Amino acid sequence: MAELFVNFESRPLMPLLEEMLLYWRGLGKDGRLPGRQDLEPAKITNILPWMLILDVVPGGGEYRFKFRLFGTGLVERAGRELTGLWFEEAFPEDEQQAYFVEGVNRVVREKQPIGFYGHSMIKDRKHLRVVGLILPLADDGETVDRIISVNLRQEVDGE
Repeated sequence: MAELFVNFESRPLMPLLEEMLLYWRGLGKDGRLPGRQDLEPAKITNILPWMLILDVVPGGGEYRFKFRLFGTGLVERAGRELTGLWFEEAFPEDEQQAYFVEGVNRVVREKQPIGFYGHSMIKDRKHLRVVGLILPLADDGETVDRIISVNLRQEVDGE
């Protein structure tokens, strides 16, 4: 089962996720959210392969999400490129993706970053869990118009 969390002090992040959270926090000015224009990819080259950026498109009380960027590490892991696709095209509704959509919607509404632990899987006789961070971006400093997510895998004891 997936878990979403906001208390990063009680639930420590993996080092790469902590690095991204600190970088993102340093981008905001005067209590405003950072925007895409504030990102400097050269400062986070080690994170870029595991990062995705979603455009947030409002409509009818719901949001739709379109992949603006899907990092090279994520492409390799997924076995396909998702840049340019709508989220529902890339991931038809299934319970494994529902937690991510829930998390993204929560970040848009609350304008706060969240962490997540996803479903455990077994690969090469090792248990792996999807672990990530979802961060809001707002070109105007207030209205979330993009989402950054960094998605890693973590080896865990059998669950």
